[in-house]
Amino acid sequence: SNMSTLTDLGHVFRMLLAVCEHNPTKLRQHKEDFNFLVKRILQHVQRDGSVVLEVVQLGSNGSSEVQGAKGRLVNPGTVLEIGWMLLKFSQITHKKELRKQAMSLFVENTFNSAWDPGYGGVFRYLDVDGLSPTELTWNMKLWWPVAEAMISLIMSYKHSGNRVFLNQ
Repeated sequence: SNMSTLTDLGHVFRMLLAVCEHNPTKLRQHKEDFNFLVKRILQHVQRDGSVVLEVVQLGSNGSSEVQGAKGRLVNPGTVLEIGWMLLKFSQITHKKELRKQAMSLFVENTFNSAWDPGYGGVFRYLDVDGLSPTELTWNMKLWWPVAEAMISLIMSYKHSGNRVFLNQ
């Protein structure tokens, strides 16, 4: 049978938060749980590694995009916060490829696509195809995505020494 199920990035992220309790030292104690959750998070990376989608379909052959507006949704604040958590995890586990992916996709690409060049701030939601997201609050700029952007950019600079992260 070809069973598939939808997975929500926000839900996976909340599980990650529950495991680490906002304490990076918990990463060492719960390494297997983190490996599972990181694998699940990376299943949300779609379109040849260029975007992190909020909802994907999991099947026997991996993950794939969901058709329609729900499948095109990106939540930049969550992706940016996951970015710095992946940086912490990659530092503790010495996973260099994960560190690169966290900085380039989860932080840099997400920030560049979510920042409003006209008025500043990070959009609450984006449609990966550039359409208007169906969420009524999509263009609101809440404080927490900006805070997550600042943390993830500073951490990316700390890990890479690349000043592009400071010049954002």
